[in-house]
Amino acid sequence: MKTFLSHLVVLSCRKATFLIEKQQVKPLFFVSEIQLNIHLKLCSACVKYQKQSILIEKVLKENHPKQGDLPDLKLSEVSKSRIQKALTEKLKH
Repeated sequence: MKTFLSHLVVLSCRKATFLIEKQQVKPLFFVSEIQLNIHLKLCSACVKYQKQSILIEKVLKENHPKQGDLPDLKLSEVSKSRIQKALTEKLKH
């Protein structure tokens, strides 16, 4: 039972950074917000990531104020695959 509960509460850094980015686009569900807050209380690296992410978002909005007026831009599947392959290669080294 303890491992089940800890799995529900404790996030990996990968999941936490995903939620940090998602939070800047739309509100998180209540449970996800609680999980993220708990993770941030325990992980200084993710707190640093969150601060940097917020700063980057702020700078982007200041320099591109009409960003919200653009249609939703999406990467093609080919571009996604190429980026994923490059990231995978980088992580191997």
